[in-house]
Amino acid sequence: PFAIIGELAALDALPRSASVITLEQSEFLRIPGPSFLEAARAKPELAVILVRHLSEILRGANERLRTISMYEADGQAVRGLFLFSQHREERTTEVVLTGCPRIVQIAQMLGCRRETVSTAIAELEKGNYLKTVRAGNSLQQVTLTKKAVNKYLKGLHPPFP
Repeated sequence: PFAIIGELAALDALPRSASVITLEQSEFLRIPGPSFLEAARAKPELAVILVRHLSEILRGANERLRTISMYEADGQAVRGLFLFSQHREERTTEVVLTGCPRIVQIAQMLGCRRETVSTAIAELEKGNYLKTVRAGNSLQQVTLTKKAVNKYLKGLHPPFP
């Protein structure tokens, strides 16, 4: 998939704030900051794409901050799974997530230990908030129950009746 990386450094001339690791063979196009800015000035449609992209980044950062500040480890784990899984299938009384991040990735995104996320997921399973299908340490599929959606995903997902 297409992604814009390093745009903040091009805009403010400060060092990059992130790095990238790809999961598959990838191609990159490096555009020096001044050339990038010149192209954005010359092509307003490029500037609009950039503004939309930055808006997505800001909304994502806001949601991660909200998750960290408003929820204990269990809620953070549910929201992390929901936000960072690649696919969501919404059913009548549940949401099925596939392409789930690894537990260690969720922990890194939330700024906590892997064990904290692992324990939270185990407790959520015991409380019937979610069901997991695992392959070793990977979550192949996570099914969030109506109970989990209504408790932890307010504002991200319409509540089930």
